[in-house]
Formats: sequence, C-alpha cells, structure tokens
Amino acid sequence: MGSEPDDSTDLLDFLHSLPEHPTGFALRKVTFEEVLKEINRLRSNSSTGYDQIPVKYIKLGKEYLVGPLMHIINTCIAALMFPRVWKTARVSPIPKIEQPVDKSDLRSVSILPALSKIYERLVLSQLASHIDEQSLLGVRISGYRQGHSTCTVLIGIRDDLRVCP
Repeated sequence: MGSEPDDSTDLLDFLHSLPEHPTGFALRKVTFEEVLKEINRLRSNSSTGYDQIPVKYIKLGKEYLVGPLMHIINTCIAALMFPRVWKTARVSPIPKIEQPVDKSDLRSVSILPALSKIYERLVLSQLASHIDEQSLLGVRISGYRQGHSTCTVLIGIRDDLRVCP
C-alpha cells in the first residue's frame, strides 16, 4: 500500500485511492427526524463548547434549527468533511485532588460544541448499523455496539469459565 497522507489536504485523495470495501459502505443523507431525535437526546446540563451555544437554547429553537442543521450536515457528508469550527474544543482544567497546587494536579477536559455531537452521533449510528448488518465484528467484540457493554464481556468470560473442565 502507498504512503499515508502527510497533511489534511492530501487526505481526500488518499481516501479515494483506497480500494472500495466489498460491503460498499457510504454515509447517506440524514433525515429531519434523525436530526430532531439527536437534538432531543442532548443533555441540557452539559457545558458549552468553544461556540458558547448552550444546549438548552438549541433545544428551545429546535423547530427552527433542524432544517438548516440537516442541510449543513448533509452538505458535510456529501463533501466528506467535518467543519473545522466543530473540531475546536474549549479546554477546562479539572482538579484531580481537592487542593491542587501544581498543573500535574489537574486533568484537561475538552468540550466540543453541541452541534458537533449531533453530527458525530448521526455518523456513528450509520456506521454501527453497517457494522452490525455486515457482521464485521466478532461476537466477542462489544465496543460501540448497541446492547453490548463491559458487562456483556464479563458475562461471556464467566460463561466460558463455567464451561471449562
């Protein structure tokens, strides 16, 4: 295989040069209902990202935002891109201990804009559906799969141990 892209300008050319996967995965346009559902799923008490748009205002104006947001997301899907402004995080230092005195006593948390979370969830939903429909993950893999968790893995291990002589 050829070399990987050096910078973001080469990324699209690199992706188009890859051989197509036999399952033919491609993102499809999202629907009005899907965008509305993701807006409703957002946690209203979450911190604001770099754009300083609170989730509660997104939810209050959702009937006016769903159509334009759907258009923006579908345009991004068609162009195979993710808006740079939605990649910009607000970084907050969170204390690891009660009385931090040094920067090593803090952990940084990156908070992305709420609109980026909607886009990410819509893409994840399509990707997860494709993975399940095509059985691309083994039955033992539980990450990012609906109805699976670390508990699923532990139950599987327990069951394997019970079967062993």
